[in-house]
Amino acid sequence: MSKSNSSQKRIKHFWQRVLSEPILHFVVLGGIVFGLDSYFSYQRGDQFTVKVDQTQQDLLGALYKVGRGHDPEPQELNELIARWVDGEILYREGLALGLDRGDPGIRERVISNIIGMIKSSSTENGDDPAVIHSWLDHRRSAYHILIESRKP
Repeated sequence: MSKSNSSQKRIKHFWQRVLSEPILHFVVLGGIVFGLDSYFSYQRGDQFTVKVDQTQQDLLGALYKVGRGHDPEPQELNELIARWVDGEILYREGLALGLDRGDPGIRERVISNIIGMIKSSSTENGDDPAVIHSWLDHRRSAYHILIESRKP
């Protein structure tokens, strides 16, 4: 047997042992899962990313102009953005703590906002109640509705 043939067998045996190790499988699969999670978290944005896009900045500037009668100066816009970011952080932390649950005022405000969105995006007459009912009928099947029986 030649020296190179023996060396090749040792290398082949080494790699077979390494590749059959469960810890290697665990590390490789863990890396794949971590990579996929990072990729998809980046794609959808994570809960700790507050994005202030141009649309939001324009809205802040427009609201300022309505209230003050002129466009905000750059420093004023920066202050508006900082205040908006603080509000967004507080809002998200409040949601994380469940402060939105059980508050009928918040519930009604969210319902009002989505009804407004449905009406404004409708190609039909948005004030027609059938538009809202159609939208609800389309989405209702995705929900499991459980109604507990009343106690006497």
